[in-house]
Amino acid sequence: MARAAGQQGETPKHSNSAAQDIEPSYIIHMQPGRYEKGAERRVTIHLSDGQGMSAMLFGTMRRLPGYPDDVAKYAQDATYQQALDKHLK
Repeated sequence: MARAAGQQGETPKHSNSAAQDIEPSYIIHMQPGRYEKGAERRVTIHLSDGQGMSAMLFGTMRRLPGYPDDVAKYAQDATYQQALDKHLK
């Protein structure tokens, strides 16, 4: 079981019976709004587990024009899924 908690109370969970229990923590740095160009900002995510694992992810946050239908459509998009798979594998 892996657990995490965000600054605003986010709590994603993942369970895999073959894995050891870890409690990763994360910090998300988002570029300030004044630097937003074309509804995009740079984002850096720092992941760590307290046991020596540490990773930095760099990406782009895209502000979507609508909600929630547009968000669901974007999340199902093949390009988005490929980018997500690339960073998580």
